[in-house]
Parts: sequence; C-alpha cells; structure tokens
Amino acid sequence: MEKNNNCPICNIQLSKNISVSGPEVVYTKKMEFGKSSISFCKSCGLGVNLSFKPFDFAKLNYSNIDLNFIADDDDDLIFLQLKAYFKKFLPLIRGNSSLPICLEIGSGKRLSLLKKISDELDIITYGIDPIYQNFDAFDENYSKLKLITDISKLGKNIKPGIFIARNCLEYLSPQSISSMISNVLHENSIIFFEIQSFNERKWGNIFYFREYQYFYTKLAIEKLLLNTGFQVEWLSSFSNYGDERQTYSAYISKAINRVNFIYHEDINHLVNYLKTMKGNKNIYLWGAGGRGLNFIYNEGYGLVDKIIDSSESRQDIALIDYPPVMAPDLSIQDSIIVLLNSRFLSYIPPLIKRNNSISLIS
Repeated sequence: MEKNNNCPICNIQLSKNISVSGPEVVYTKKMEFGKSSISFCKSCGLGVNLSFKPFDFAKLNYSNIDLNFIADDDDDLIFLQLKAYFKKFLPLIRGNSSLPICLEIGSGKRLSLLKKISDELDIITYGIDPIYQNFDAFDENYSKLKLITDISKLGKNIKPGIFIARNCLEYLSPQSISSMISNVLHENSIIFFEIQSFNERKWGNIFYFREYQYFYTKLAIEKLLLNTGFQVEWLSSFSNYGDERQTYSAYISKAINRVNFIYHEDINHLVNYLKTMKGNKNIYLWGAGGRGLNFIYNEGYGLVDKIIDSSESRQDIALIDYPPVMAPDLSIQDSIIVLLNSRFLSYIPPLIKRNNSISLIS
C-alpha cells in the first residue's frame, strides 16, 4: 500500500472505499474469515487492500493445500488460443532462440497447461512459484518443464516470448509487475493474465481472499504496459468461475521510443495540467470529432494549439480561433498530445510519440 494513499499507477488519490468478507489463505482446508477494507482508483480501477498484512510465501506451509480447489478447467481454452497466436506471431516472439520460451508465474501445482505447451509446441517452459523449494522432482515426462522458486533465478539471457499469470497478480505490486515486464520479457510477447473482478452491482460486497493486496483491471494492466514502453494489441478474453475472474490475452511489443504517459482522472484535472504547461510546450489535441470540438470550445478553450486527425475527411477543416485540422506530422517533438479517448492511442504512429508526452483521460 502506498503511504501517500495514491494509486501507484496513476498517482492520484484512491477513493471509493468498500468492505468485503473472505478467508485469509487461498486453497487451504482450514480458513480463517474476516473483513478487508479496499480502496479504488477512479481512473484505472486498481483496488488496494488497506487491511493487507505482508507475509512470506516461501515460509508458508502449503502441506494443507486441498487439491480439489486447484482446477485446470481453462487449460484447453488458453492452449487453443495460444496455439493460434503462436503461429501468427512466431517470427516476432522467438527472439534470438530458434523457438520462443514460455514462462508462467504462480503456477503452483497446476502444471498441466505448461506440460501441454511444452509437449505440443515443442518449446521449453518455465514455472515460477515459491513452493518449488520443497516440491518433489518431476519424472521424465516433464523434461522440457523447468521449475524455479523466484524470477531472479531465471537466466539473464532467457527472454520469454509467452507469459502466463493466473491467480497470482493480486499478490504482486504494480512496481514489481512493471519491473518483471521490463527486465524479463522479450520485446515481442504474447501474454495471458487472469484477474479478480469487482462487480458490486451484481454481487454486492462478498467473499474475497484477504491475502490479496491488489485487485487489477484490464485498464490498470494496460497502463502498466504502456508505462513500461510496450504497445498493446488486445487479442481475446473469457470469464472464469461465472465472471468472478477474467482472463485476457494480448500481443505486446516494445515501442520504438519510450513515451511519457500522463493519466488524468477527469476533464478538470486535465485542464489544470494544460494551464500549467501552456506556453512551455506545444499542445496538440488528437481527434477532431464531436468530443474534441466540444472540448476546445468549452473547458479547453484557448489551451490547445493545434488539432490532429488521422481521418483525411477531417484534415484541413477550418476551425474558428484555431488553425485548420492537420494530418499526423511525424516531426512533432517535445510536445503534449491530448487524447480524450484512450482508444485513439492505436491510431498514433509510433514515431510521433518520440520525445512527446501523451495526456489521457481514461
């Protein structure tokens, strides 16, 4: 938990505190129940467990794990999707190896997916989990599956191009996920991640595991990826256990140049920021549609220097008090590009991001 009570991704104050009930330790036969206080970021949706108490996974006694709780129901679905993406992205994700490497964090005793990947795709797979310190050795059927207890023990020359994280991101801080993504993954990777969702309208404040420290959203993960210099192409998603948990897949690739993304919780926050930057940097608004025009003639009046649009039908349109709408110009540098809709990010050529900052409203 951040001491200043700010979202560790968006750096704005957390809000909307709720109380939920749940057991303390996952997958164990004996559970101790209690309540947790959770606050959320209204920009990216990240939830932070204010009641979390740190513990050391390596010292936990997992001898009482109930194997009936460990399901592999989604293995086939993930594998079928991965098999299709593997064929499509293979030239990009293989790196310096003849074949890419697959890594699953928090794999625990649920190893059927990694075995299926290693057997049918004929690639080396790694499983990472602290419980492997006392784990029985594998038989010969697992010759291509390697187990290690910590990601720091993964060789520096090993850059996985396939990354899987199921039932584990809730234990990891945004900073540790960013570090792992930046320092471990190949610059072109296929990722699958599973997250715990919150839906108060549907469920109310019910049953969550109290050992979870963070509750991620798709948007929170996307912001982490963007902040670590990756472009994101979302591929698919499916729900687990009803829709209590959601699994997403994406193809991610390193941006040509690192971009400074600045996230704003609402229009007022954006306007105040632009007022402080006006005159210091050129300010471009991306998108000359209705939302963009409403902004430049209302809250953002006089703050934007030029308007960009990737649609040829909108380029060169004359606007009162503003220059004509311009086409994307790859020479733009050291400027601020404003996106009122984060989906426009996919329309911006990577080269235009060089030495610019991008202000987004989620």
